[in-house]
Amino acid sequence: MPRAIVLAAGFGTRMGALGRSCPKGLFDIGEGVVMDPTLRDLDASPLVDRIIWISNHRFAADYREWLERSAIATPWLLIDDGVTEPEDRLGATGDLNLALEQTNCQDALVLGSDNLYSFDVTLALERMEANGCSVVALLRGEDADAIRAANCVELDGEGRLARMEEKPAEPWSEWFAPPIYAYTEAALARVGEYLTSGGNPDAPGHFLSWVCEREPVIGWRVEGGRRLDIGSPEKLAEARRILRQGRL
Repeated sequence: MPRAIVLAAGFGTRMGALGRSCPKGLFDIGEGVVMDPTLRDLDASPLVDRIIWISNHRFAADYREWLERSAIATPWLLIDDGVTEPEDRLGATGDLNLALEQTNCQDALVLGSDNLYSFDVTLALERMEANGCSVVALLRGEDADAIRAANCVELDGEGRLARMEEKPAEPWSEWFAPPIYAYTEAALARVGEYLTSGGNPDAPGHFLSWVCEREPVIGWRVEGGRRLDIGSPEKLAEARRILRQGRL
């Protein structure tokens, strides 16, 4: 049965003083914190048998306290990557590799920790099981600037990821892949190979771009799906306004 791996080792450097004192996944959004809805989805899913949470050393205790307070039924493990300063960070894929090294490799739903979604992220696992290969969620970008800040993706005639570009200067697609990746064990077994070959360890989309050239990855178009990216103080304020108005 698949597990979930949540990559939560960022330092929130763009968030100023707030990011130095609190991880983005635990920012207050009015009714709970950013990662509360995702944690509820993971805990409710019959397809998730364990939740692996990886944090940096600065915020590991905060995440541990939150997870313990949540009293979820699904077994969980928090991994502290030992990093205390942003300049020493392992990067999202570096942290994913550490999580795989410390736990046995198997199918997994790999997620970021600073996004709110209007849909159940665990549905990606259902599609992975139905297709027998890795699946990535795809959303429509609200505008060209949103795509420039994320990535562009293109599917082939069979719905597989044929091309992906991180932070394109000129968007060539209206679809982008948020950090919701249902990876097979075979795909995750390539993480070490990717890193040792010089792959960028930072944004997790770089690994997705690399692996889709070597393993089949199906694109799951979430029609009408929405993401709120908590990437800056302005984005956090906007997310709070949207949630107060019940518009997510």
